[in-house]
Amino acid sequence: AGRDSVWDVAPSPDWTRLVYGDALILHAGESEALPPGTLAEAARRLGVSAEEARAGQFTASGMGPATGWARLGVMDLGTGEAHALASLTGWRVRWNRDGTRIFGGLGPDVVQDDAPSTVWVSMTPSSDSAVQWTGQAPLDTATVAWITGPTLDVSVTPDTAAVTLARAGHTVTSAGDTIRVDDRVLGPGIALAATRHGCFVLALVQDSAAREYEPRWRGAIYDAGCARPEDR
Repeated sequence: AGRDSVWDVAPSPDWTRLVYGDALILHAGESEALPPGTLAEAARRLGVSAEEARAGQFTASGMGPATGWARLGVMDLGTGEAHALASLTGWRVRWNRDGTRIFGGLGPDVVQDDAPSTVWVSMTPSSDSAVQWTGQAPLDTATVAWITGPTLDVSVTPDTAAVTLARAGHTVTSAGDTIRVDDRVLGPGIALAATRHGCFVLALVQDSAAREYEPRWRGAIYDAGCARPEDR
């Protein structure tokens, strides 16, 4: 299972769940202002009231009128089932060190992809009861070392040169918009990274459904179908 359009994601300390911030962006297109019904449309899509949508909105683009929202959610990695929490946060997400609480950050004060959250909520993964505070995320958060990759922007064209990723027992390659594990075709795209045995492949794929003001590429994860969990 997978999800598109998220602001941030973090695995639980035991790697059984993911906390994520679903992303919603509404653009004005070529207009100088957002349409009058923006809040109503956002509230409908987020499943909240107009007042909650107004409180949770933030500026999502420095190039033109665009408003963003985040919606906190948790996914079970074993089943792929996900459920949204009653919190319009998720610009930044964290777990505490024992996996009993999650932290969701409100949208940024400035329009930058790496801008931090300054308002946070804390709750358990199975409850909507939240505590909110202003300031930095707590220090007792579990962290994962992430690698900064390509920027998915409407003006960016990814490098489509051939890629070879040698992994234990398998070789992942991509060329000509086709990704393979050994001689088997996984699907279209550009391979970016793979797990130790090449059983899961992170890729960029062209998004045929992208609209005029949206990136033409999106991230995807291919499951190569390894039989044993220990080989993944």
